[in-house]
Amino acid sequence: MNNIRLHSSQLEEIVGPIYGEIVSQEGKYRKVHLRDSTGKSRTLGLAKFGAITDPGLKTAHAEIIKGGLLGETLRQSKLDFRKEYLGSFEVVLPSWLKKEFSTQGEIALALCSRIEVKPSNTDGIADQYALILEIIPPELREHFDSKGSRLDTLTPDMRSLCKFAGLSVHTSKPMKKKRCIVIGAGPGGIVAVKELLEQGVESVICLEQGGEIGGIFSRGYDNLILTSSVTFSMFSDYWVGDGNDHHFWSKKEAVDYWTAYAHHYGVLEHIRFHAEVKTVRETGDGVWEVCLTSGESFPCDHLILAIGNNNIPRYPEWSKKLTTVSFSHSRDYKNAASFKGKRVLVVGGGESGSDVAYEIAQVASQSWVSLRESSGWIVPRRRGGHAADVSTHRGIWDLPRDYGKILSPFVLKLERARKDPVFDALAVLNERIKAERGMWRIYGTKTLALPKSIAHHGCKVVGAITGVEDGGRKLHTACGETLENVDAIVFCTGYVNQVAFMPKTMQECDPRQMFKHMYHPDYGDSVCWIGWARPGFGSQFPIMEMQARYNALIISGKMKLPEKAELLAGIEEDFKAYREQFEENAERIRSLVDYHRYMNGMARILGCYPPLTKYFFFHPRLWLHLMYGPTQATQFRLRGPGKKVKLAHEIILKLPVSTYNHIVKMGFRGRLRYGLRAITPRFVQART
Repeated sequence: MNNIRLHSSQLEEIVGPIYGEIVSQEGKYRKVHLRDSTGKSRTLGLAKFGAITDPGLKTAHAEIIKGGLLGETLRQSKLDFRKEYLGSFEVVLPSWLKKEFSTQGEIALALCSRIEVKPSNTDGIADQYALILEIIPPELREHFDSKGSRLDTLTPDMRSLCKFAGLSVHTSKPMKKKRCIVIGAGPGGIVAVKELLEQGVESVICLEQGGEIGGIFSRGYDNLILTSSVTFSMFSDYWVGDGNDHHFWSKKEAVDYWTAYAHHYGVLEHIRFHAEVKTVRETGDGVWEVCLTSGESFPCDHLILAIGNNNIPRYPEWSKKLTTVSFSHSRDYKNAASFKGKRVLVVGGGESGSDVAYEIAQVASQSWVSLRESSGWIVPRRRGGHAADVSTHRGIWDLPRDYGKILSPFVLKLERARKDPVFDALAVLNERIKAERGMWRIYGTKTLALPKSIAHHGCKVVGAITGVEDGGRKLHTACGETLENVDAIVFCTGYVNQVAFMPKTMQECDPRQMFKHMYHPDYGDSVCWIGWARPGFGSQFPIMEMQARYNALIISGKMKLPEKAELLAGIEEDFKAYREQFEENAERIRSLVDYHRYMNGMARILGCYPPLTKYFFFHPRLWLHLMYGPTQATQFRLRGPGKKVKLAHEIILKLPVSTYNHIVKMGFRGRLRYGLRAITPRFVQART
């Protein structure tokens, strides 16, 4: 009878070492937390003990009352016992237990069992020693859902245990079918549909104004190449194909991948193409009505806006004075053919601006790039044939952000040491960033296009435009230069955070005023914005997927969005952190986030943060990939809701690992620096 698998043993296989902490012991009732090495509760154990007459059991029971784990103590006592699972049911988590579990989930699984013990030194019939309830946190229930059948009715003893712990039984009422509309079939839209389907939400329609998957990416300029490598850009559970480790997708390759992904997960049949949204309105009963230009309309309970914020071009105020020269926005740019032999100004130097400037510089008779401050922190796509964003890993990016003031000048020194005109131009541009944290207080520009324009094609960098004459033919800059005989201007000045088809009060959307750049406090989970968090480094596609996972869990009822007061507090906390890190850029670029801070924060909300300590000891090869390979989406599939461990292991082991380069070495130095600081008394730190 003793050859049984104890609950504590199963927990240790999942989360590592476990210890018991008695919360209360009242007569026949006992409440105990099973905690991991961090002190986090991984199970709340409840027991109601029966009458104890056997001497051997009395001895064991005395040890249990002192704090011994019930099953383990019985096993060590050599008593003949068995544990029989009776079934399971669901309970609603009170706030105190949500805090102990560190979860935002609302519903937990209760495993019910009884322990029977045979009297010692007899062949008598086993007596029931205890009725047990094991309350499993939402993030761990997938490991235990298969145990026993669901209980339709509870015995009085089961109900008395719930009452003792202050738990209410969750009664599943027939759920109203959730109607969801996703607007946009770009990467954010297709992953939003896929995650909803995986969480059992079947009534999903995706409206796409174009005729193919891809959104704004499919309509980008002709020579568009993504600035994040395929291993960073891929979704977590759909491999990009062997041999593509350091490849960068073209526009067509990206669309082909997303189309294959949508086909694989059954998303295509939920997309309606050539469906342009005209207006969205509230009907007053918690329902949204989406009206198309065709005259059709669709009601929904949940609206997901996956159109991104690259739709309405932003122009500087002085553009209104341009009456003579032709001007356009990068949104409408396709290629440089129309600029051949002309004198062209490109305004803005982010990733799109740099690519546009490079193409134009090769055909224009003269080209300039106007920068208000900088073009972001420029890094190459590749270093020595390897994708440079492999170095966007935990080994360096999990360090405190003030390390940027040490890391940035070190990297600049290395770039200058190359004695290459392109990297000299890169260093000059990056030196325009004066803030202490350097690369960690601004966005990354992951292309050498602008340095190449300067080094090889005579492009000149000028300051912000301060004066306009002759309808734009003559321009004055903040650095004192005057640009003469300008023929054309291309604005690469970003976009307005606005959705024109939404109700007037919702048209202007400030991501900084939304919880995790997703939920407006006044509308809760009825409207979700996906793709409005743009990372300084890293890739936006894993962020979209993480947002889609969270939204699907909320809509399916498996998680609940915090109350409005908590949303507002979370918004303020995030904005404060980003304002400290990005300084004025946090105010100016409202969608800008720190990739690692955002992904780690979301992972902790979902309960899918990778178990790094466990993997260090039990899966060191995988740990190496988690720490020194790209911090892409697959490592967030190792635990929690939506976990796909086997697939995740296969994919992670295929990912490239950073070479032992200067970034890795600086990461080691940083860890040594902050490790020593943690153990050094503050008065010593103050003197040094």
